[in-house]
Amino acid sequence: MKHLIYGLTSTLLTDDVAYGLLEYAAALAQAQLTDHVELPASDDDGAPTTVVLLLTPNLPILLREAPDTAPEVDFTDDAEGARMLDELKRRTHALQTTGTR
Repeated sequence: MKHLIYGLTSTLLTDDVAYGLLEYAAALAQAQLTDHVELPASDDDGAPTTVVLLLTPNLPILLREAPDTAPEVDFTDDAEGARMLDELKRRTHALQTTGTR
């Protein structure tokens, strides 16, 4: 699990979502594009939730390792969470191969 530090707040993401987000943000920055993404996350109590982030080339995001005591959420059995992660991967692939989302 990773803490995503975004602006003045933090949210918990699984490792695959966190690294997928970083990859997409890097591809957007390279193409000088902005986009918003909807991601599966977990709240402070470990319950599944959704976050929406605006990604711009000039807005830094930070991932920090969550402590072992952080609640772990597995989105592989969550159809909506899996759909969001697949969409993030699709957008990243499209940017990397064609330069468009």
